[in-house]
Amino acid sequence: MKKAVGEHKKYITLIPYGILLITILVFFNSINNDFIHLDDPEYVLQNEQLKSLSFQNISKIFSSYTHGHYQPLSVLTYAIDYSIYGLNAYGFRMTNILLHLINILLVFVFIRRLSGRFYVAVVVSLLFAVHPLRVESVVWISERKDVLYAVFYFSALICYLNYLEKNKSVKYILLAGLFFILALFSKSMAVSLPIVFFLIDWYKKRKYRIRLVIEKIPFLILSIVFGIIVINSQQSSGLLEDTLASFTFFDRVLLSSYSAVIYIFKVFVPFNTLFMTDYPNRIDGHLPIYFYIAPIFIGLISVLIYKVRIFRRELVFGLFFYLITISLVLQIIPVSGFLWDHYTYVPSVGILFIIGQFLGYVQDRRFSYAHKLKGPLTTIMVFFVLMLVVVTWNRNNIWKNSGSLFSEVIRLNPDNEAAYINRGLYLLEQGDYKQAENDFSQAIKVKDYMSIAWLNRGQVRVELKKYEEAMKDMDQAIKLDPSENAHLVRGKLKADLGYHQKAIEDFNRAFKLNNHSSKALNNIGLSLAKLEKYNDALEYFNKAIKINPGNASAYGNRGTLYYQTGNKQKACTDWQRSAELGNKRANQIFLKYCK
Repeated sequence: MKKAVGEHKKYITLIPYGILLITILVFFNSINNDFIHLDDPEYVLQNEQLKSLSFQNISKIFSSYTHGHYQPLSVLTYAIDYSIYGLNAYGFRMTNILLHLINILLVFVFIRRLSGRFYVAVVVSLLFAVHPLRVESVVWISERKDVLYAVFYFSALICYLNYLEKNKSVKYILLAGLFFILALFSKSMAVSLPIVFFLIDWYKKRKYRIRLVIEKIPFLILSIVFGIIVINSQQSSGLLEDTLASFTFFDRVLLSSYSAVIYIFKVFVPFNTLFMTDYPNRIDGHLPIYFYIAPIFIGLISVLIYKVRIFRRELVFGLFFYLITISLVLQIIPVSGFLWDHYTYVPSVGILFIIGQFLGYVQDRRFSYAHKLKGPLTTIMVFFVLMLVVVTWNRNNIWKNSGSLFSEVIRLNPDNEAAYINRGLYLLEQGDYKQAENDFSQAIKVKDYMSIAWLNRGQVRVELKKYEEAMKDMDQAIKLDPSENAHLVRGKLKADLGYHQKAIEDFNRAFKLNNHSSKALNNIGLSLAKLEKYNDALEYFNKAIKINPGNASAYGNRGTLYYQTGNKQKACTDWQRSAELGNKRANQIFLKYCK
């Protein structure tokens, strides 16, 4: 009998690993998905910080912003991936999946320690593992920050539970602090951790003492410091511009309420979840009716909490865990993006905790009607999990590449101009110039003030040899937004058409907008070389390389200049360096002339 019980326990302990196996199978069809044309170029494909793991470069990663965010640890993991896989999306996504698997185990341990129930931990970790809301965080390479910060966030929570249960041992609070710092270096949403510590104190019925506050002061200070860093990083890149300026304070309350409610709704009804959601249009000064319903729903939940007694603590803990961890992205403070699924990666654990605890209460017959619910709820749960698996598998296929992803967005929202722009970029890369032109034209039709749509259409019209129309598009793009990139693109067109002096004027404007633009200096040097002003060209190539030693194009162009002026040795040295930095054309020239 003892042996049978032991065997039973042995098999029971294998359940979490079974969940990992299911997760691997569910996400298996995403492994060979490509990068997408939203954030992936900035974080990975065009990120010069990934090309070296030297102490100098790592220091630069930790002392600078990436795409308007301070997430140095996430960027460092990209650099490690790049050193192993190059720019192969397979390797980057494998790392995301591995981190998700680690999080599943951490969620299991956290919920088991918090609830004291193996069954509850299984339910929560299984739903967390395979839910379609996970797809955006796991499959989208740019969302490495989600799965990475969660590893340290849940680790810190587990350490805090150890601290509470093991006589307030200092080593556990110190470990929690270490994991908190690592989480903050991964993603700013981690700043909510000390507030969750207070929530755990309440759930565990910890008696109030001054020590309860004092022990969390270092965590609160870290949250404030990193909060300031995040605000500065987003202000410096324009990401904190008030996208909600046209909305009144009351509108913002409605937006926040709706966001909080719709994420909960998606946990239970994960169908047709839109990858890119636009802010709502105000009609006659009012938001759509469903935004006014959201606060009513919140009020009903509040009444439910007041009425329910036997399940109140679990309900309050789960809801407040969710609200605390998602509060930064509920549009109370303007953030870039509205209703992204990846915002729910950690917060959804609060809602899943309520589901798990409710099923646990039914299993234990702690409700008077539990014996009637046990069978039906078990059946519903099995079918719900199977449904989640199927939906997640299908969503992975939608994320195969930018073409399939943004086609789905357009299907669900034909007026989403950003989807047309991103699909157009994918088609441009694939050489389908005519369809790319159509997509950019459609984006302009939806919103004719989008500078990037005009600029991209200008670029694709260059490929179609519609030079006059291309120049008009680029002029309009600069009229709408005289950015560095727009001047660089128009300058390149002028240079390609042989108008090098006019091209230099555009490149100089680009450099004035960004005096760290190595690309602008390199382009000036190239045009000067075409005008046979070799000494001036050499000076600009040198400046470009000084600003950015990783500028492969500048090394290649300087090598060509050296060769043209009779200095083959220096030419070969530059071509070799350019090839080492990934310039395939430079590598071909080096093999032809220097070997």
